Amino acid sequence: MRVFYGAAIQGRGDRAERADINRFMIDSIKACGHEVVTEHTAAETYEDAVKMLEIAFGRLPGEREERTQANRMNIIDALSGNVDAAIFDVTVPSLGTGIEIAHAYIRPKLGLKEIPMLLLYNKTYGAELSGMVRGMSKAELPNVVMMEYETPEEAQDIIRVFFEEIKG
Repeated sequence: MRVFYGAAIQGRGDRAERADINRFMIDSIKACGHEVVTEHTAAETYEDAVKMLEIAFGRLPGEREERTQANRMNIIDALSGNVDAAIFDVTVPSLGTGIEIAHAYIRPKLGLKEIPMLLLYNKTYGAELSGMVRGMSKAELPNVVMMEYETPEEAQDIIRVFFEEIKG
C-alpha cells in the first residue's frame, strides 16, 4: 500500500524538533509493510528536506520560490495520485498539513477514490489541537480516524491497528 505521511515541518521553528517522531512514524508505517510516498517530514534541515523531496519526486528547481511551488504541486499530485491511505500527525498546527488533509478528504469531490485517513495527536505535547481538525466528525467524514497518543510506541500501535482495520 502507498501511504502519504504528513506533519508540520515549518510551523515548528526548528525542523529538528519533531524530526525524530516523524522518522519514527514513517518507520512504523514501513514496518507494517507499506511504502511511504515522501519522507521529507523526517528531515532535520531544509537542505535534507529538499534532498528527500527530490528522492520522492525528482529534480527540483534551483530557485527557492520555484522549488516551494514545485513541492506544493508534487505533494498535491501525490495526494491525487496512487495513494491508498494517508496518515497525518496533527500535534503541531500547520497550514501546509491542513491543506494536505483537506485535499485528502475532498478526493471524492474531485472524482478520485476516497482513502482512509488517520490523524494522530500527541495530547502531551502542549499545543492545542486545531478547532478545524477537532471539529471533523465521524458522521461527516467516515473515512477519517482521529486518535490521541502520549508516546511514540502508542502511536506505533495505533498505526498498526489502523492498517489491520482498513485491510478488512
